[in-house]
Amino acid sequence: MEFKRKEDKDPNAVLNKWDHSFYGSKLKKQTFNFDEEKLKDYFPSENVKVQTMNIYQELLGLEFNKLPDAQTWHKEVSCYEVKDKQNHNILGHFYLDLYPRPDKYNHAAAFALTKRAVIDNKILPAASAMVTNFNPPTKDKPSLLQHS
Repeated sequence: MEFKRKEDKDPNAVLNKWDHSFYGSKLKKQTFNFDEEKLKDYFPSENVKVQTMNIYQELLGLEFNKLPDAQTWHKEVSCYEVKDKQNHNILGHFYLDLYPRPDKYNHAAAFALTKRAVIDNKILPAASAMVTNFNPPTKDKPSLLQHS
């Protein structure tokens, strides 16, 4: 709170919950010369995606296989088959929709599309999606993510 009072030159300033990110960034910049934008260079989205999937595969005993011909709601959406690494049973499908486009809502969400079900002794695997709006890559620059 003291930092906000000094920055705003207001001895009665109150640090609200919605102020934390803004003043936290200013404090890091002033105290440590830390710049969130420069840190993004170390987190290209494609690498973050691959490494995150590698972590999940190792920790949870999963196997992700991209399905290039899967039917999706948009050509930029990718679909992965998720299998149990030990017995190779299909557990479900995971859809990634990472970049903005016209008529797409502008926040991030992760949600179930269908739950796993057994119908007539046949297993129908679960499906889930992660939908975000990260800055898309360009010809000259990859998509870069914040550390958070």
